[in-house]
Amino acid sequence: MLRRLLMVVLLVVMGLSSVAVSAQEVKHILTPSGRLSLDVPNTWVIRELPEEEELMGLDSETLVMGTSYDVIDGYLTRQNFDGTVMFLSAYPYHVFESDVLGDPPAMLGDVTVYDLAEIKAKDFASFPGAEFYVEEPDQYFVSEVLMDTGEMTYRATIYSTRIDEYQMVMNVLNSAAVTPIDRSQILNPSQPTRTILTDDKRLAFEIPGQWLFWNEGDTSLSFATDGTAYEGISYSFQPQDVSSVVFVVQRLIKSGLRPGEVIEGEVDLESVAARLRDENGALRKSTGFVISELDGIPMLDASWLIPGTEETMFTRTRLLDGGDTVYLTQAQYPAGAASEISPMVDTIFSSMHYTAPDELMNPNEIGLEVGMQAPYFSAPLLGSGEEVALSDYRGEVVFLNMWATWCGPCHREAPALQSYYESYGGDFEILAMNVGETSDQARGFVNQYGLT
Repeated sequence: MLRRLLMVVLLVVMGLSSVAVSAQEVKHILTPSGRLSLDVPNTWVIRELPEEEELMGLDSETLVMGTSYDVIDGYLTRQNFDGTVMFLSAYPYHVFESDVLGDPPAMLGDVTVYDLAEIKAKDFASFPGAEFYVEEPDQYFVSEVLMDTGEMTYRATIYSTRIDEYQMVMNVLNSAAVTPIDRSQILNPSQPTRTILTDDKRLAFEIPGQWLFWNEGDTSLSFATDGTAYEGISYSFQPQDVSSVVFVVQRLIKSGLRPGEVIEGEVDLESVAARLRDENGALRKSTGFVISELDGIPMLDASWLIPGTEETMFTRTRLLDGGDTVYLTQAQYPAGAASEISPMVDTIFSSMHYTAPDELMNPNEIGLEVGMQAPYFSAPLLGSGEEVALSDYRGEVVFLNMWATWCGPCHREAPALQSYYESYGGDFEILAMNVGETSDQARGFVNQYGLT
């Protein structure tokens, strides 16, 4: 993420050669969904990188571009690089705190760790925006930009060893233009699609190429017709446009289900569905619960109406019992537009494909993929200095948290982790790993939040 990558930029040995900026031929590019266009130097290269953690936005909009593939690879692998790299991502509005919406500097501060005093309001193309900028003479510059297009906000992060290319980067951002999406085609089931996966690679969907999608952390995937459909997203979200649809896919850990929802090791899908319906405040008008199978695993289908603020929302729900995990997929859209929207929803549900975990797991292999054994490492405890290894907890549930005192979100999450541990600590362990700081720095943080 940016807070970590910025430190890396400060530490890498960068080439100091400088190339004068002259008028360059440009090429017209589009984000993967086709919503935003940019004019970039004809010599630049472009990649789609939905899996890169520093982008942290809508996967369907993420791009990385730069001077060359070697420059991009050099930056991504934390090696020396000499050139310019730009990461582009986008956020739906619901990721921001409501009190910062419409204020681009405050919105940029909401998704980064910068001091608001360091963020300046600045228009890009015809869009209101904000920029954080750091320059080290004759060495490098870092620019963090947010611009609000109305449907969502685009975020560009630029790292460069070429200070004289700053204006060229600004020219790229000032060429930004929104490409209108054909609303008559957004719900056409016959349009070209792309395959998207949950983060564990077990559950796949075919969705229209113009739709937006987002892998939200490690347990949630969502996709929608447009950025504004994400507003207020939750188990009971409320799309506002009559042609808006939002799908949310949640991975529910089996051991975290409610009492009575797992009977003799088997998930009672009807109990889980009933609880979700009740928590949504749903009307009791329902299709009932239909039990079937998908690719050999138990599946439940249901639908119900939820009273909305302006009109009633229709929810289509599918639950899959994936053994260690229950997959919850919900589609929600205005009930008044069900006849127009349902064919597309049916097509997406029909495209679901599940890969059994046995096809993915190799418990004898060490690595970071699902099903592998965690890599070995050890570190001393802050208080006693006793050496503790992750393998000491083999077979237990472990919450592994990496943190540092300079990390803004770490300060926000520490009290919540402590409270969670006090409530449920008998069921799992939290190992909080300070990264790259002295014992005194770490101890001050621990004392500040009373971490046990």
